[in-house]
Amino acid sequence: MKKILITAALTGVIAGAAFADSNVVSSANVVGYVQTETFAAGQFRLIAPQFLQTPTNGIALGDAFNNVPDLTKIYTWNGLSYKAYTYYKAAPGWLDSIYTPSDNVIIEQGDALWLQSSTVTNIVMSGNVPQTDSITNVLVAETFNLIACPYPVEVTLGDINTNSLTNLDMAYLWNGVSYKAYTYYEAAPGWLDSVYTPSDGVKIKVGQGFWLKSKAGGALIFDKKY
Repeated sequence: MKKILITAALTGVIAGAAFADSNVVSSANVVGYVQTETFAAGQFRLIAPQFLQTPTNGIALGDAFNNVPDLTKIYTWNGLSYKAYTYYKAAPGWLDSIYTPSDNVIIEQGDALWLQSSTVTNIVMSGNVPQTDSITNVLVAETFNLIACPYPVEVTLGDINTNSLTNLDMAYLWNGVSYKAYTYYEAAPGWLDSVYTPSDGVKIKVGQGFWLKSKAGGALIFDKKY
């Protein structure tokens, strides 16, 4: 397999299509990185590390992010509550609220999280590009799930597998300042916004997470698009 570099800014067209150079030395892994939009100091974003660290089914906090300012915070969601981690340059790296070293905490494929940067910066996420044909995540019923496409590609609301959706499921996309809500209607074209505009084409950018409020729960399957 050739070594491929995937580069994308969340503001631009997905670079998901990776590009290969016939002169690049073959590698066992396909590696890539994504650079986020610029964070303002103290700004929250819903982001998703979409790369792998073998042999896990995700990537560790200590390996998922680069260019992280001191005192940046991450909040992970378990379906019921948040857990917070703070990045300390002078410490081992990420520590939880009782200062336990947390670099080895795994962010599983398809999970998203909140990241609050302490200063103006662009966070870089990198690792091995997932190569399995499909990835399944479990949705918790009757609650909010903080999720993402597990592949480093741009997708749309219409790309979400309808077998995992129930009538009136809700998706909430965060633009850095506020949410926009979309409702799934089984009898309609699919996703509609709050004024009933068809919204299947609404984009979820590479590296972007979102909330999905699921009524029935179940297995959410994403298929590889590259």
